[in-house]
Amino acid sequence: MKKNDVGLFVILFISIGGLFVINFGYSFGFLIGDNGEKITSTIVGDVIIDGSVTLENYSFFSDMDDVNAVKVIGGESTLINPNIDKSGNTFDENAFISGNNYAVFVKDNSILHINGGNIISNGEYAGGVVANNGMCTLDNVKIEANGMGSNGIMVSNGGEIVGNNLNILTNGSNSHAISSINGNISIYGGDYKTLGSNSSVIMAYNDVFVEGATLNSNKSTGILINGSANVSLINNKISNGDVFLLVEKNIDVGDISAKVVLDNQKDVVGNVIIDSSSKLSINIKNKSSYKGIINSNNDGNINLVLSKDSYITLMGDSYVSTFINEDKTNTNI
Repeated sequence: MKKNDVGLFVILFISIGGLFVINFGYSFGFLIGDNGEKITSTIVGDVIIDGSVTLENYSFFSDMDDVNAVKVIGGESTLINPNIDKSGNTFDENAFISGNNYAVFVKDNSILHINGGNIISNGEYAGGVVANNGMCTLDNVKIEANGMGSNGIMVSNGGEIVGNNLNILTNGSNSHAISSINGNISIYGGDYKTLGSNSSVIMAYNDVFVEGATLNSNKSTGILINGSANVSLINNKISNGDVFLLVEKNIDVGDISAKVVLDNQKDVVGNVIIDSSSKLSINIKNKSSYKGIINSNNDGNINLVLSKDSYITLMGDSYVSTFINEDKTNTNI
């Protein structure tokens, strides 16, 4: 293809082994066909990738409601240093779970790798990246989500995200930095911060693993568990509001049986709250330290295990159903 003027169009062609579609958008720059060279420098619209493509230094913009700036529906693709800008709201009441208005949407067993770059979203329920029954790896990516109900990264419907050295900031209410609705998230390093109300740095229905990161939710609960999740925290820097951990049953799930592991996790401060119908196992080990009040209302069922080389400092009356302390002298309390 030759250089195109700016205009409204739909593109559909095979490139670099995959199907690459731009729905009702604008292209600025060059469009090059099947030789595998650069397709375009800037794309505005709803981009759909099905197949295996590698796109470097591209910009994607979408201000439409109820669409994604980039949607991957098949194959295994890579974006290198992308600039992805998503605005527009949604009228889908399930968007908070489905991610249908996110900047990047990875679905149906497809795989997307994003290396470097920036992702920003400004609409309501328009988060950064969602893996909805797909898999996404993120390395050295900066994500900012500014609207209400807009998580930084999220998995749903059995999706998976692995993140390395990410920088995630959410500004809206009910906007978590890391959100596992149904799937698995593994995080290694990076900085994760929420500034809005009711915006935990981690929200988990399912499993979340975080190691070597900075987690900041000073205006909200640190860790919110709404399902039978396993949350493992290893050697992170954590700061939150008065509540470090809240286990609270959501009306859409059954009784909760959750597990939290603090492994070499220093200076964890904040209360632990659990609702009356939930069960929680807390394992504090490998030179970890915790300071706060555990279950002051004597609700639910908490099983606490404390290693000999770890410490807890209780700041008020605390209640657990079972307590196993490897230090039989209890000098670590």
